[in-house]
Amino acid sequence: IKIGQDKNEYPLPIKGYLDAIICSHAHLDHCGELPVLYQKTEQPLYTTPASVPLIQMLVEDSLKVSKLKGVKSNFSQQNIKRMLRNITPVSYSREKNIYDISLKFENAGHILGAASTELIMNDKKIVYTGDVKYEETRLHAPGFQNFKDVDVLIIEGTYGNREHEPREKIEKEFVDACNHVCDNKGTVMIPAFAVGRTQEIITILNENKFDYPIYMDGMSKRAAEIMMEFPDYLKDYNSFYNAMKKAEWVYSPKQREKALSEPSAIVSTAGMLSGGPAMNYILRMKELEKKAIFFSGYQVHGTPGRILLETGRMKYQDYNLNFDDYEIKKFDFSAHTDHTGLINLVKKVKPKLTIINHGDEEPALSLGKDLDELGFENKVPKFAETIDIERYL
Repeated sequence: IKIGQDKNEYPLPIKGYLDAIICSHAHLDHCGELPVLYQKTEQPLYTTPASVPLIQMLVEDSLKVSKLKGVKSNFSQQNIKRMLRNITPVSYSREKNIYDISLKFENAGHILGAASTELIMNDKKIVYTGDVKYEETRLHAPGFQNFKDVDVLIIEGTYGNREHEPREKIEKEFVDACNHVCDNKGTVMIPAFAVGRTQEIITILNENKFDYPIYMDGMSKRAAEIMMEFPDYLKDYNSFYNAMKKAEWVYSPKQREKALSEPSAIVSTAGMLSGGPAMNYILRMKELEKKAIFFSGYQVHGTPGRILLETGRMKYQDYNLNFDDYEIKKFDFSAHTDHTGLINLVKKVKPKLTIINHGDEEPALSLGKDLDELGFENKVPKFAETIDIERYL
């Protein structure tokens, strides 16, 4: 969903009747329009226990943002309430029957509670990876890959044509860059996604002995509180908890003044500068002699963060601002697995058919071509296309 830009974009309407809904994880591109499905009917919604409060937080914030921007939302608070009362939480590795279908979630390694879904129906097994990370991060163990006898694998293609640099290398470069700015009495602004990325960045700084103050602002504070309620869904809860204790949680204008008055790292929403307190910090940093903006994740085309990263300029209200005096960098702390990870999963699972989704056209087609060369039957769906999987089995 893209709210408040030149043109609002929403998922296509559902055709026919839904018997049940499965949500892989609590990011807006996966859960942001779920309440729309609860306008006239009620269906069971299956997700992991840790995803439930995160989904509620995100959809309620989306409704609030729509009102602030004067954009008519597709759903109401009443729809959210109806959605919440129809959620059935399912823990990892527990089988759940949905009518005559067997459902099982496994850890996807992406964010707190993210799941890959295994469905068995009519003696056929379908696995939907959701968004996955098959490399260890500070917060999560690698995603589960040991699926057996898979007929159809639905896989993300986000990084279907790209490799990630080693995590240790990125961490060192990032912490060294933050230290360099602060050693020169400067301030680092780190725009970050509220769910997962903010907490990961703060944990990285803490574990690498970053000695300057760390401030956490925006919706990430509520996300961190939710993460504390689910220690079993984190790789190392003590490491995470110590990092959250080290950070100063910002609740007042006085704290924001303090953050800008001393060498520090400020981690704040929004990750692509499309909302949250981050933009306010960036504008007020103009008065500082040494300042930096370090992006920590992918910037969608057309977002303020992407424009700033590519041009050094950004429109704000009626002004076209120049940020040439800021140090601007991007560090790829992706929560998605890369090309090699996706290829290795297909090799390991050996499905009869692989469907590539969740990615721009170029990386998805590139991944499909590589799978062709390896002899794996695959399909990259066109927009709104329906696939008859029986043809491939």
